[in-house]
Amino acid sequence: MVVPICSRSKDVIEYMVKPQWFVRCSEMASEAVESVRTGRLRLEPKQFERVWFDWLENIRDWCVSRQLWWGHRIPAYSCRVRNSPETVSWIAAENASEALRKGSIALSSDDVEIEQDEDVLDTWFSSALLPFSSFGWPREVDGHYPLNIMETGHDILFFWVARMVMLGTRLTGRLPFDKVLLHGIICDAQGRKMSKSLGNVVQPEDIIHGSTLENLEAGSKANHDAGILSFDEMTRAVQGQKKMFPSGIPECGTDALRFTLCSHNVKICTDISQIEREYDLATVA
Repeated sequence: MVVPICSRSKDVIEYMVKPQWFVRCSEMASEAVESVRTGRLRLEPKQFERVWFDWLENIRDWCVSRQLWWGHRIPAYSCRVRNSPETVSWIAAENASEALRKGSIALSSDDVEIEQDEDVLDTWFSSALLPFSSFGWPREVDGHYPLNIMETGHDILFFWVARMVMLGTRLTGRLPFDKVLLHGIICDAQGRKMSKSLGNVVQPEDIIHGSTLENLEAGSKANHDAGILSFDEMTRAVQGQKKMFPSGIPECGTDALRFTLCSHNVKICTDISQIEREYDLATVA
């Protein structure tokens, strides 16, 4: 049995069943699938088309509400006739005055109380609007939308790219971009995605110029002081650095780093010992 613990307060987290907001995705997903099948939207490398189809052809409704203290508030208002709490109607509106007007019409009363839902939108929903919301949509966005190309990591193909395509097509009638270029993910020697909290992040300048263990640890402590890492995350990071780089990182130069990166495919596993071997080979040559 796993007991969930809050990373900040250390309290036990008690799950609660609460009403949530969902977005029906089946029709939007079908449009996104068809855009790739017909070639209107190109994914590079093409091997990720299979991931695209697997996700979108088996999609479920999307829970977009989050119970957090920060984020974009969900634009939904509960409306009720004053002193009649049993009569409740939910209204979508841009602001309170619009919600009050719509609520009065829906409930056929001029004595209406409104309250905006306290939930916020899923971060991926907010970011899915980026290609057009950043240019002032729903005002005219011609000249800025759509984009020619979107470049991002393949690990968020569904979480971000697919949702940009679904919402962009549905809300504007046009694909947000014509081509998606997916770059690789830099991992550590064990194949784990680099993470500051694991202490396995290796900066290129540390490989090129070298770094002592003390300087690596100082970087993790600076991230803690800046509020990026919690104390526990900083502790794990320092322990990870001591395990992986007990003698620090030797100076390898740019050529060895560049040659090592070119020898990998879309998933780059950064093995310092391999870069050292490339450096030794370069010095011999």
